[in-house]
Amino acid sequence: MSDYNTDLREQLIINIICGDYRKELTELLLTNGLGEETARDEINRLARNPGISAARRLIKRAEKIEALLDIQHELFRKSGFISEFGTRQRLSGEEFYTKYFFRNLPVVVAGWMDDWPALKTWSPRNFGDRFGDVEIEVVADRDSDRKYDQNYERLCRKMPLKDFVKVIESKGTTNDIYLTARNHFLWLPEVAELLDEFSVGPPGVLDRGLRGPSYTELWMGAAGTVSPLHHDGCNILFAQVHGRKQVKLIPPHDIAKVYNHRGVFSAVDLDLMDFERFPLLKEATVLDVTLNPGEFLFLPVGWWHWVKALDPSISLSFQNLYHESPNILLAPHLKRVKQW
Repeated sequence: MSDYNTDLREQLIINIICGDYRKELTELLLTNGLGEETARDEINRLARNPGISAARRLIKRAEKIEALLDIQHELFRKSGFISEFGTRQRLSGEEFYTKYFFRNLPVVVAGWMDDWPALKTWSPRNFGDRFGDVEIEVVADRDSDRKYDQNYERLCRKMPLKDFVKVIESKGTTNDIYLTARNHFLWLPEVAELLDEFSVGPPGVLDRGLRGPSYTELWMGAAGTVSPLHHDGCNILFAQVHGRKQVKLIPPHDIAKVYNHRGVFSAVDLDLMDFERFPLLKEATVLDVTLNPGEFLFLPVGWWHWVKALDPSISLSFQNLYHESPNILLAPHLKRVKQW
């Protein structure tokens, strides 16, 4: 076996898996000091490796899946949905499920929370006045860690709610500190009265029998707070109670265009749109909407979304969507790779 740089070996393997090798790779090894015969032998040895052969089969499978997703991309762009996407007034449960939920399409709905006391009273200042001494958990120092969503546990801090509200009011526009769904503020016993200030949605949309931190959560932060581009593993109904949020959405079939290299997160920052670093992003379909207080946004499972608070903001997220079966989850569909 030839002795050469690990990075070079990896480059060879990637090219062999992708089917682009022989002459070019031989020349590459020659320029790195290997003899011509040794270079040819090494390339042939790697090409015969059963692991590399298996990887090439998986690449072919991935290429076919990507081609099918590209077809879905074209069909979606020609469907007329992009121009139709907007706000609907007081959709019935039947309309919501037949036109959006089961078609895996987002929609903004107004009118569903018109009778909520929360819509009239909730604000960071209101919460501070009512529950200021309650100790809460927040995610802090987000500006010091670009992967703040993934390093959630390390960035968690405890503080009185009144101090958090002071930060929101004094810092103006900032992404440095956020009270997220994972902080479970809404389910602290000291703030239980908040649960009586909103309903669990219109009949036929949310399951009124499903309550608790697995189904309903609260978000609160300053203007400028960002949730980076990601997708969720279930359907979510997102309610904007106080302030405005900008949301950018990308359909699931554009996964190859958002550089999804880790879990549910994308490497793309939709606030910057760096096409030089992420050229495929130019081809992605991006829907852009501003959520106003009193509006719901349905986030279908698998849809990529980026969220930025335009004002100090309070939002609720619901996962207790209901029809004749529980919420449709992504995880059970992540099956093991079968023989191709």
